Amino acid sequence: HRGELYTGQATAVAVGGGSPLLAAGLLTTGLFPPELSITGVAYGITAVGFGVAIFRYQLLGVAPIGRQQLVREMGDPIIMLDHKSRVVDCNPAATELVGEPTEWAGQPATEFFSPLPAGVQRVLLEKGELTEISVEHGDTTRHFAPDISPIKNSRGTPQGRLIVLREITTQKQREKELQRQNDRLDQFARTVSHDLQNPLHIAQGHLTLIDEDDSNEHLEAVEDAHNRMERLIDEVLTLAQVGKTVEETQEVRLEAAANAAKNHVELNGCELIMNMPPETTVRA
Repeated sequence: HRGELYTGQATAVAVGGGSPLLAAGLLTTGLFPPELSITGVAYGITAVGFGVAIFRYQLLGVAPIGRQQLVREMGDPIIMLDHKSRVVDCNPAATELVGEPTEWAGQPATEFFSPLPAGVQRVLLEKGELTEISVEHGDTTRHFAPDISPIKNSRGTPQGRLIVLREITTQKQREKELQRQNDRLDQFARTVSHDLQNPLHIAQGHLTLIDEDDSNEHLEAVEDAHNRMERLIDEVLTLAQVGKTVEETQEVRLEAAANAAKNHVELNGCELIMNMPPETTVRA
């Protein structure tokens, strides 16, 4: 109701300040005889006018000034429209979003929001049901949750709309990062599950052979397979606690890594042939 507030303030101050001047003019021109002395009445009207402006219309109130400053310093865009969908007021965050127009006061909302995508305009102008909107701003995409509420006067008559665009860009970025981490963990879990199956199969095979042969060779193979599984489990727990993918790598001799991997799988009579220079390395 800022318009009504300012109109009331201006009217009360004008009446209070103009009454002595009017009385002086009437006395000077002779329209009122001096013996009537309407000066006292004029100053009485001045006191009433200033009292109404101060107490009824909050002329010296801090709250309206504080509210205006708060709105202007808010990082979320705020736009006020009248009953004809014209821009009555907005904060710097709103003008920045639409390209910082110089003459926005009284501008039709369709023109004010024209730099925004058509889908966003429909939501803001037609009270769409979307809970999130996205706007390309420079090299980034900003996400907002629109909140559109009616503005009513003291009699409950709609006078316009208040549009608040609560920015949720940081929240959306966190959601995407969380999704990426979940995808990496799912992929890692599938890889580890596959790696754990090999030593388990080796251990099961040697346990079967133990029933037929009491040789310690089979027990050593089972122990080696279990040790490998224990190392894998420790590495999985470490990675899960950190919550990040492995970023540091080092040079690894490919031939040595292949020979080490050969000892953990059943070749079933197959022969491993590596046709590569011994100094061949990879980052791993």
